[in-house]
Amino acid sequence: METQESARNASYISPGIQNEIITACNDIILEKLVSRINDARCFSVLADETTDIPTKQQMTIFERYVDGKDGTLREDFLQFEPVTKATGVALSEVILNGLKKYGINTEYLRGQGYDVASSAMSGIFEGVQAHVQEACPLAYYVHCASHVFNSAVCDACDVPAVRNCLGTAKAIYAFFNTTKKNKYTTVFATNAVFTKMFPESISKRLQQVCATRWVQKHETVITLEEIIVPVSTALEEIDQWKDKDAASGAHSLLCAIQNSTFLVTLSILARIMASSLVLSRALKKVQFDLVTVIQYADQLISDLTVETVRKSSPRSTRKPANLPPT
Repeated sequence: METQESARNASYISPGIQNEIITACNDIILEKLVSRINDARCFSVLADETTDIPTKQQMTIFERYVDGKDGTLREDFLQFEPVTKATGVALSEVILNGLKKYGINTEYLRGQGYDVASSAMSGIFEGVQAHVQEACPLAYYVHCASHVFNSAVCDACDVPAVRNCLGTAKAIYAFFNTTKKNKYTTVFATNAVFTKMFPESISKRLQQVCATRWVQKHETVITLEEIIVPVSTALEEIDQWKDKDAASGAHSLLCAIQNSTFLVTLSILARIMASSLVLSRALKKVQFDLVTVIQYADQLISDLTVETVRKSSPRSTRKPANLPPT
């Protein structure tokens, strides 16, 4: 076969060429995934809404199926699909038309899973699941177990003190995540005084509060409780700076974290979230055993009772964190 030589100055790194390469890779991967899904002859569709940087609304489409080659349960991302209307009819058309466009046989569609918090996605009569099931009668809708757990915890903990505590944790992260205070973000490991006073806290890093998932806030709360003394000490130091904005912000946060309501709420949240961490992680796994998850749920209920929380909580054996002076 005759070959053609390219120009010597051809680099093939222009935006157009790169997009063509990405598109070609996408087509190859999508073709292989579609072949696997059709061979499985039984799959579920998972979808959720998302917004990209230019604020363009899109839908992410996944497929959940059993790989016929090795028998493993898989969840594979297929494509982003643009969304123009956030109604049940429009979203269901995006899903079904997308599956057909990829080459997936919708006759094998046996399940659907969407965000239970969105009425457009999960409504019984006008939602996506009803319209999809009308086209595919065997595609039964199942709530995402992890999201149901997240919603249940959010509804059960709608307490002003909890909201204020998480708001303070978010403000602390934002305060130390600026250029002037970057040396404190890793819990002041560069300062010899802090290193000597709190050697066990050197490796800790302040965590950002997750805006949507309650159970994903556990790292923020648990870490903040463990390093509350170094944080308080750093705020006291910044409070003495000549920079008025930094000093004022540090003083406000210092007053907030030295409040008894905040300290008690933080301690309670850390215990609850430490107990719920195992169940939360289990529910987010692609493959999880129903019996095991039920056991985790029963253990969590047991840990949250007044009689057993002091004895059986995973954090009960750890020494209580030193609290900052009030």
